[in-house]
Amino acid sequence: MGLRAAVEQRVGLGQEPRDRWGSLLGIASWIYWGAVELRNRWYDKGMGVRKLPAPVLSVGNLSVGGTGKTPLVMMLARKFREKGLEVAVLSRGYGRVRGVGVVEVSRGQGSRVPVSVAGDEPYMMAQGLQGVRVWVGRDRFKAGMAAWRAARPDLFIMDDGFQHRSLHRDLDLVVARSLRPWGNGRLLPAGPLREPLASLQRAHLLVLTGTWDREDATPPRLEGVRVPVLRASLSPKTLRLMNSEQVYPLQILRGKRAGLVCAIGQPDGFRQMVRGLGAEVGPCLFFPDHHWYTPQDVALIQAMAREVELVLTTGKDIWKLMEAGPELPRLMVLEVGFEPEREDVLEAVLRRLPL
Repeated sequence: MGLRAAVEQRVGLGQEPRDRWGSLLGIASWIYWGAVELRNRWYDKGMGVRKLPAPVLSVGNLSVGGTGKTPLVMMLARKFREKGLEVAVLSRGYGRVRGVGVVEVSRGQGSRVPVSVAGDEPYMMAQGLQGVRVWVGRDRFKAGMAAWRAARPDLFIMDDGFQHRSLHRDLDLVVARSLRPWGNGRLLPAGPLREPLASLQRAHLLVLTGTWDREDATPPRLEGVRVPVLRASLSPKTLRLMNSEQVYPLQILRGKRAGLVCAIGQPDGFRQMVRGLGAEVGPCLFFPDHHWYTPQDVALIQAMAREVELVLTTGKDIWKLMEAGPELPRLMVLEVGFEPEREDVLEAVLRRLPL
């Protein structure tokens, strides 16, 4: 097994294989832990922290990989917008292949820039959030100040902000998967954790996403940290054809042979969701998170489409696929929504925002 495969098994799958790389990755993990510890101590003292003119709600995670963070950000943005507040989402813009610095992705009426400039997740948010402004920039303070000068928002929602400690936040929500949320429990690169579990003491709410009817869906270990926990699910909501606004009932998937294509952190969750809708899952093309599709990828998808009745992708991937191959046959997007188990728990935490 090569080094890359060893890291992927530990980080992507949360496994602990017995191989020749274990000791080396363990040493690297300890070095990483030391750097994180020094960094956190610096910020715990308030050093280097900047504050925006309006409250900041941060949504982040403790580990790498997909947790359902973006659907939660979108649900929160809609919730506050419906209350009449001006909301601006601040995103890092991971995976951007064009554009640098701060970019205004949306003024609340769809994206103003291509997906390659915005990044896949900010673009998805811009297309799906009416009346909500979306900005991207590595420096979220600069992005926030640009948003403030443009529209004076009442609230900033910082996407993937738990580790972006140079920006003051008024509320920290951490999202994790319900099943094995911490993987093998080790820090990068020997495991999926960005920070030690003790860092959860900074969080105001831990949101666990996933399926709750399985015996192994037990509460995760929190290493003595006391933090409120909210259970939630990511549920399929709409099904539509590529380049079309027409929505189809989810029931049409029952009994259909479907191919899957996506570039997300946890593709197996997508596969299980499609199976749960009664489809027969055929060939799958799973790419690394934030992957940008090439003509070669499009050719693979076209070949796969000839073997199945339809091809399904995610709301995050559809925009990149439309840019890469606008004529892909029978390509449908399955969009999901965030559903908290107890709305009252979420509302109680959100009331702590100084709005």
